[in-house]
Order: sequence, then structure tokens, then C-alpha cells
Amino acid sequence: MAALNAYSSAAAIPLARLNERLNEPFVTVNTVTGDLGIKQAQDDYQRLVNNKSPKNKRR
Repeated sequence: MAALNAYSSAAAIPLARLNERLNEPFVTVNTVTGDLGIKQAQDDYQRLVNNKSPKNKRR
């Protein structure tokens, strides 16, 4: 029983800190346009998809 109490008290502090951190708000930045925007990423992906198979296959 003493080992269980020691484990419970040892785990209580990290769990309290984790709970406190999880309750804090977090900030995100979403960019639609520009070099780091979603549209640029979609355009880059589409260019990669289009370039994976060239239309003219040289033999």
C-alpha cells in the first residue's frame, strides 16, 4: 500500500503540470496567400503532380 501512495504522490505533480499546460490557449497563424500560404502550397503540389508524368515521353 505504501508503494501505491508513493507512486500516486510522485505522479500528482507532473499530472497537475500537464493539466495546467493543456488548459492554456495556443495561437496559430494561418496564411492563405503569400509564399507560405495555403494557395501556394496547393499550387506547388499540383505542379508536382503534373510533372511526375511528362506528356511527351521520349524513347
